[in-house]
Formats: sequence, structure tokens, C-alpha cells
Amino acid sequence: DGAPSLHCHGVWTDADGAIRGGHILTGDTILSFAAELRAFAMPEVRIEARPDPETNFSLFTPTTAGSGRGRMIAARIRPNIDLCLALEEICRRHGVHEAVVRGGLGSLVGTCFADGTVIPDDAIEVLVRSGHVRTRDGELRAEIEVSAINMKGVVQSGVLLRGRNAVCITFETMLEKLR
Repeated sequence: DGAPSLHCHGVWTDADGAIRGGHILTGDTILSFAAELRAFAMPEVRIEARPDPETNFSLFTPTTAGSGRGRMIAARIRPNIDLCLALEEICRRHGVHEAVVRGGLGSLVGTCFADGTVIPDDAIEVLVRSGHVRTRDGELRAEIEVSAINMKGVVQSGVLLRGRNAVCITFETMLEKLR
């Protein structure tokens, strides 16, 4: 509704010691200890909630007020597109040969990890823990480590299997160009 807000996915340890995850509701969340946060500023970018006719949801969409020639790229990945392949394509379009994923959250249709682990749920909330897109043997390749949270709040973490992780509703990401 035009007011600032925060869309946040997180992973935490509950009172029983179980690792849980999901949305962190900023108005309802209280930390029991001090926490450190790393942030990357992109003053020329706004992330706005806009109606999306494909999904019938209002989805976060980056808008650029500047030249778009800075070190950072803000992007939204649409439904049914593989996350790794999309990150590679974003880099390709921007002439980037190497980038670090500086942030990313969204949902996937299930999750397939490189170690063979599969989470079959329809909508998995995802938090990018780390990631790179690099040129290897002349081809761009994304390697993305995520925490994936199923519908019951159970968390599994690992590196995504390239070509097997379609975006469910939306995925917002920030890439820092290295070269």
C-alpha cells in the first residue's frame, strides 16, 4: 500500500533445539539475543509490490531509477523457470562473467539438491545462503546453496541441482558483478 515493508525468510533454532524456518513477520518477531545483519544498499532500486496477472498475487518487482550500470543487479525470476538457469541468463544478458549472489528469497516447486536429496512439497520457501555464477569451460554455471523450508517449517540445506528447481510464485535476487 505504498508504505515500506520487509519480506524476510529466516532459519532459527526453536526452544526444543529443532531447526525451523519460514517467514519472519517483522511486527511479531522478537529476538532473544543480539544479531548481526549484513546489508547491501542499492539506492537506485525500489522493490515494489505490483499486481501480477500470471499468478493473481501482488509480487515484489524491482524497479530501477538510475542507469542500471552499477555493481549490483536486482532481478525477479518468474514462475516455472529454473533458478540456476535464470541466474546464468541474467548474468549473460548483463555481460557478467562472474557474480556473487548477495541475497535471494522466493519459492520453488519442490527442491532437488545436488547430493540427491529431494523435497517433494508443492511450494518450498527458500533462503539463499550463498551463491556464485562463474564461467567454467566457457559456460556460465550457477552454484547456489539454500535453506529450503517445507510447508511444516522443516528446514533442509544444500546446493541446488542445476536445471531441477523451478520457481513456484516468484524469486527475488541481488547479484554483485565481480567481472
